[in-house]
Amino acid sequence: MPRGDQLSRQWRLLQMIDRPQGVTVDDAARDLKFTIRTIWRDLSVLQTAGFPIYPSVPPTATAASGA
Repeated sequence: MPRGDQLSRQWRLLQMIDRPQGVTVDDAARDLKFTIRTIWRDLSVLQTAGFPIYPSVPPTATAASGA
C-alpha cells in the first residue's frame, strides 16, 4: 500500500474518533473497508505519534489533594 493511502486512512480514522460519539474498531473497519487488525495497528501508530487515543471515554481528572 502506498504511504499516502496509509496516511489518508489514518486521517479518516482520526476524524471518526473525533466525532462526539466516537467510533468502535468494528465500525471503523467496516466504514474504511479494512480489517480490524489494520485499524488496531493504525490506532497504535497514532498513539505512538502522540495522539490521545483512549479505549473509551477518558477517566475524569480528580483534583490533587492540597495536603
